[in-house]
Amino acid sequence: MGRSRILVVEDEELVALAIKKCLEKLGYEVPDVVASGEEAVEKAASLQLDLVLMDIHLQGLMSGIEAAGHIRESQGVPVVYLSAYSDADTLSKAKITEPFGFIVKPFEERSLQATVEMALSRSEGQKELKGTHDTMSAVLDSIEDAIIATEPNGTIEYANDRARSLFRLPAFLPPSSSVLPLLKLIRTVTQETLSLHHDEVVTEGKSVRVPNCKLGHSDGSTDLLDVRLEPYQPAGRTTRGILLVFRGRESARAPATVPVSDKHGYENLIEKTERILHDAAVVQNSHEHSTPEQVAVPVGQELPSLRPVDARSVDGSVELRVSEDRMMAVANFYPPLGTGKPIVLIEVREQLIARGLRFGIDWDLVNSSIATSNGSHKALANVEIAHGRRPTDEVSSHIEIESSLLKKESPENPEALSVDFKAVSPFQVVKKGDVLARVVPRVDGVAGIDVTGVAVAYGKSADTSPHPGKNTLTQGDTMVAGCDGKFVTGEGSFWVSEVLEIPGDVDYSTGHIDFPGDVVVLGQIKQGFKVKAGGSLTCAKTIDASEISCGGDLVTEQGILGRAQSTVKVGGQIRAKFIENCTVEAGGDVFVSTGCLNSVVKALGSISTGPKGVIIGGRIFASKGVTAFQIGSSAGVRTEICCGEDYRIQQKLVWVKNKSAELTLKLKEVEVSLATKEKGNPRLTQMRDKLKNAILKMNESAKSLSASLHGNEAATIAAKGDLHHGVVVEICRVPFQVVKPMSGVRLVLDRNSRVITPEHLGKV
Repeated sequence: MGRSRILVVEDEELVALAIKKCLEKLGYEVPDVVASGEEAVEKAASLQLDLVLMDIHLQGLMSGIEAAGHIRESQGVPVVYLSAYSDADTLSKAKITEPFGFIVKPFEERSLQATVEMALSRSEGQKELKGTHDTMSAVLDSIEDAIIATEPNGTIEYANDRARSLFRLPAFLPPSSSVLPLLKLIRTVTQETLSLHHDEVVTEGKSVRVPNCKLGHSDGSTDLLDVRLEPYQPAGRTTRGILLVFRGRESARAPATVPVSDKHGYENLIEKTERILHDAAVVQNSHEHSTPEQVAVPVGQELPSLRPVDARSVDGSVELRVSEDRMMAVANFYPPLGTGKPIVLIEVREQLIARGLRFGIDWDLVNSSIATSNGSHKALANVEIAHGRRPTDEVSSHIEIESSLLKKESPENPEALSVDFKAVSPFQVVKKGDVLARVVPRVDGVAGIDVTGVAVAYGKSADTSPHPGKNTLTQGDTMVAGCDGKFVTGEGSFWVSEVLEIPGDVDYSTGHIDFPGDVVVLGQIKQGFKVKAGGSLTCAKTIDASEISCGGDLVTEQGILGRAQSTVKVGGQIRAKFIENCTVEAGGDVFVSTGCLNSVVKALGSISTGPKGVIIGGRIFASKGVTAFQIGSSAGVRTEICCGEDYRIQQKLVWVKNKSAELTLKLKEVEVSLATKEKGNPRLTQMRDKLKNAILKMNESAKSLSASLHGNEAATIAAKGDLHHGVVVEICRVPFQVVKPMSGVRLVLDRNSRVITPEHLGKV
């Protein structure tokens, strides 16, 4: 078998090439890649394709959905959609074209392969099913017996050629064509119709054989039949229909009245002509005045062919059916034909009484249906003439959770062309005091009554309401959150959890995380996703940092990776395997087992590594000192280490000094303008005074910050292994530059001489 051929339709060139490369790697053939819907339709017509991968939003006049519709209709090629959007409106439009799959971008290779394989397999299965269906239809059409398959309500699902010929059915049956009028044409030996046997087979699942039946036609001929009714339950359904098999015994095709003289032949001709004109008028009236839900015989199927032989002597009649639960009664109204008696209300009333109908009868509807059937010669089917009153169950007093807490968060504007799915969260985060649930008072039950007048008892609902659990408070008829946290339901209870556990990755399935308590991630935090935890943050795998913050400690079994503008801010300690290309701030100690590479790491405590850990490149700030196996590298990579001071005060001091310099430059510009072009300008004079006042405040702030910057002169920088050249050190603003490599040393600040000196780690 050759490789499956897949056309890629994607207007982003890099994405298209990536998809093509991925498909070819998986063993598929990609004969072409196009960027517009118009090109896709053209290529689908000229290439032998097995599948089309179609981006929904394309350049050009034709969207991906429109192109997919053309391709499915003209070529029958299955389509799998690609899209970065999965809002309800887009999905509803896409469903119309019956896609074989939907892939949300960005996607992984595994997801793409699984969707493509399923689509190809489903397409192959449909081809085989169609071939089987066509073969079975051909086989059934070749059988001498007439065969009809119906749904439980009598609607015809299938009729073979012999059945269409036997009952004078059109080539294409309109929807909802019923077999029941056909069965009323067939009389058993006891002159009953087959309608009763139809109900018996549907409700009880019995097989029924009725020999020596007679089928009369409007042209005066009859057919003698043996009839079998078998239960029929299509695959995938829970209700059964009927399979009817009609086997011919002999035919009586001669007219009912044989002419014996010219006079009799003339009368016979008149009789047949009148009958034909009458039948045509009945069908014409049913076409002009009936509505689809009222006509038992669909438009296009001749009503007279469903009547006994002599149409002039058919009385009007009403056929009743009562639902299994006796909550509804349905009637079929059959009009009189020819000289037959019309339907009479009193007879219908007697028929209803005989069937035990006592309650909920719509007499206005019965009257109007009788008048319509008698006057317009229309057969009205499934007229709901009576309805019972269903009981209302008693509802016990119970607790109901606030509906807003049970709904998964969705985008504010689901019809927007662009939705930030990172901002969509499946978690319900509540604040202390938020209402979680309310007590709903008891509701009394009301008994019902069926159409036979029998009372129907109401039920009593069991109290299955959830119970308030941990971190909830009861205030009157409401339950509120006792703390900030995640709202959780399960096992018949609801509570507020101070810990948010993510069972997998932080990605599009979770969106950004903003939680007031502790957060535990059992997977990884993927690039582009923000995590904010009021408590601690624990991650089992790599943190691909974009914007991470937590009030407590941060612990990851792997490392922290960063990119441009990525930051990690932690109120407590940090423990990680490595930190690479990232800006990290910690209110406590930082421990990295393998080390820091090209990162800015700031800690109010100490920064240390494992036994073989390294610090290479970047800038390190630690109030209590730095300890590593190796600092810097043999290549002389510049590595800056500052110890002994609070980095936060240093940051504020730098900002104040920069702002003061900026204000000073602006002051000079204003003073120059006042001295030359704008002498005495009151607005500039006012601005000059404001600038002087602001500069004065900045200088005072700088002095205050400098005074509070008490250095930790005991802070040291230790390298248990190598301390390479290119490392620049500062302890309490005293500089030291490593000009030649050293091993097993500690850099210490001499408090008296204000000089940093190295000493061997073995020295006491």
